[in-house]
Amino acid sequence: MGLPTLEILISTNDAGALGRIASAMPPKEEGVSYLICWQKSEGHEVPQALAGRDDVRILRNPSTGLSQNRNFALDHASGDILLLADDDLIYTEGAFSRIREIFAASPGLDIATFRYECSDGSIEKIYPLSQVRLGRNLPKGYYVTSFEIAVRRLGRSGRLRFNPDFGLGATVLGCGEEEIYLHSALRLGHEVEFFPLTICVHDGPTTGSSPILKDSSLRGNGATIALLYPVSWIPRLPLKAWRLWRSRRGSFFRNLWQLTYGAIYAIFKLESPFKAESPREERNS
Repeated sequence: MGLPTLEILISTNDAGALGRIASAMPPKEEGVSYLICWQKSEGHEVPQALAGRDDVRILRNPSTGLSQNRNFALDHASGDILLLADDDLIYTEGAFSRIREIFAASPGLDIATFRYECSDGSIEKIYPLSQVRLGRNLPKGYYVTSFEIAVRRLGRSGRLRFNPDFGLGATVLGCGEEEIYLHSALRLGHEVEFFPLTICVHDGPTTGSSPILKDSSLRGNGATIALLYPVSWIPRLPLKAWRLWRSRRGSFFRNLWQLTYGAIYAIFKLESPFKAESPREERNS
């Protein structure tokens, strides 16, 4: 039996992003395809370098918000294994083959998470040192970034969707969608493992590693802390604010206010932050 197919789900809301994607896209590889979900695409043409490839699908998405766009991609995906992606990644040689091999060797694996590095070879996150099955208490200092996530489409986690209340473009909570997505799977008992495999290079800081966090990102951080640590979230917020201040990422009181805002919003305004959706079942009903 051959390896499962892999589909890379690229979400973008940048009119000029398709040119960057085309220039960085690897050569055609058997068993690998791409789905580009394109917001804010009105009036813009698809570059010929992409239009001429039969391993690339481009769907124009009229809605807004990163989580909504990731859900749009998941709804329209067709590969056996789905790798979430952004429009500014460069994939390492052999990464796609290794991802397919990992899922082929572990039929019960629902979600795999991997590593990325910066263009200068540095690593801006804390990762586990070895392969580990993830539980609701993640390894100390570790958090997941969306483009490190691969999911088995027809497995249990294939029905999970991102909460649109979180992420870039959301009204209040500008980050945290990856944590809520991951913990939704863990709460449901899905098999999730981290693999110490560097799959891509990302140039520049991610939302969570920016020198000064935006108010919406702080609120997203506060919301995820409150939801993931319902017993201890109150003392965790000033500790988080203090750590950000110590690392020169905003003033203590500004950080604490926005973190608290996000926490209270999540507790009292969000009905079901952890939820799984099943579009396949809805379509058949």
